[in-house]
Amino acid sequence: TPDGPADAATRTVRDEGTRRRHPPRPPTDESERAPGSIAVLDVRGRGATFGHWMIDALPNLWLLERAGFPPDAIDVLLVPARTPWVLASLEAAGIAAGRIVAADDGGGFDVGRLLLPVRPVGSRRVPWWTVRGLTLDGRTAIAPDPDRPAAIYVRRGSAGRRGVADEDRVVAHLATRGIVAVDPGDADVVEQRRRFAAADLVVAAHGAALSALAWCRPGATLVELMPTARPNALFLHLAHQAGVRYAVLPCRPADGSGGGHGDVVVDLDALDGVLVAIGGREGDGT
Repeated sequence: TPDGPADAATRTVRDEGTRRRHPPRPPTDESERAPGSIAVLDVRGRGATFGHWMIDALPNLWLLERAGFPPDAIDVLLVPARTPWVLASLEAAGIAAGRIVAADDGGGFDVGRLLLPVRPVGSRRVPWWTVRGLTLDGRTAIAPDPDRPAAIYVRRGSAGRRGVADEDRVVAHLATRGIVAVDPGDADVVEQRRRFAAADLVVAAHGAALSALAWCRPGATLVELMPTARPNALFLHLAHQAGVRYAVLPCRPADGSGGGHGDVVVDLDALDGVLVAIGGREGDGT
């Protein structure tokens, strides 16, 4: 470290990525024996949120596979937390819950082989293989269901930040154009993927739910409602990898403060213009 050798008993450790200092943890004898291989699917503590789990952690399964360690050759997967989306996404990849251990359970591991993927992370660093990693080269692909809506608007709902001001008004406006509102908060990971797999048009504010673009059909279209105060090309890159057409509508902050995590205002006339330009739904003009 910049402060000299890291002595776990006396020194803090400085993380050069986050510039934060981490105090030492006291030694513990509560180590779990894992004589086989253990793979770490966590990225500097980022993986505990849905978005960072999907973009920064889950694709590492593919990276490990490419290095010669497919999922069925790994005895234990260490994840940031056993949240519903972590368990569901790993189950879809064929990994039983009994092989999944949470890093936040405390203690440690005495392991035979430690597998630690190393790669760029963060929403502005999207490796070219992210979609391949999310879908395990298409093995978790989902066939489109013709009985599901072909055009969807993904609500921000209770996301807590980067929401859409007066969202019900936006939902009502899009409904006149045959675009059905869906709420990722009322569906598990697999159901969210099914919705995207069936859609040929997705309208959504910038947010973690758009990681399901990886399961869209090639040729589908995303219209992203982008906050002007915090533009981010993450889902442009993800759409490109998935073969999804991409359009963006810049949206100003609702409070005028320029805060990057605040709500945004959607200009409905401008949104209609984007939908017409991409050959989307013009509706009845109401």
